[in-house]
Amino acid sequence: MKKTVRLNQFLAVPFVAALLVSCGGELPPGKDPEPAPPANANPGIPTLGLFALKASNGMFVSCSMTPDSAGKVILRADRATVGPNEVFTGWYDEAGHTGIKAPNGKYISVERDSVGLLVADRDYVGQWEYFELVDQGNGLFALKNSNSKFVGPHYEWPGGRANQLCADRNEPLEWERFTIVQDPAIGQ
Repeated sequence: MKKTVRLNQFLAVPFVAALLVSCGGELPPGKDPEPAPPANANPGIPTLGLFALKASNGMFVSCSMTPDSAGKVILRADRATVGPNEVFTGWYDEAGHTGIKAPNGKYISVERDSVGLLVADRDYVGQWEYFELVDQGNGLFALKNSNSKFVGPHYEWPGGRANQLCADRNEPLEWERFTIVQDPAIGQ
């Protein structure tokens, strides 16, 4: 059976929209969804929002706001205090994955090379940008990427590469544990 669309049905939607505008009414603007943990989220895992990450060396994770010599916007654990470049935004999706937006407005991802360097250069969250927060007890958390590796800073690297964050560890030991700092003053 063939379904026919009448001309008056086709014109109804534009007519109603024109009528609303002509009467001074507006359609409500869209709103970004609020980040919220899913119902099955681990109760020990915090709802993130704005936060800073303190690494095992006592330094905060920072986002370089300009690309390095290789063209990458990297993260490193090298700041003594929290400033604008150390404030991240985190959220959970309905599957329990965590996405992290860096201060430069881009999402953090893991380069799929042998090093697993963390970079802040993605416009959306896909599989490579998913992280899992793993409770380590005593207020410490490990970040596990979708590559099944844990994130840790490379304190042993020399020069300009020192303290860069990579997802290349098989288990969360001391260097792979972070404190999540949530404070209403962060980002102010």
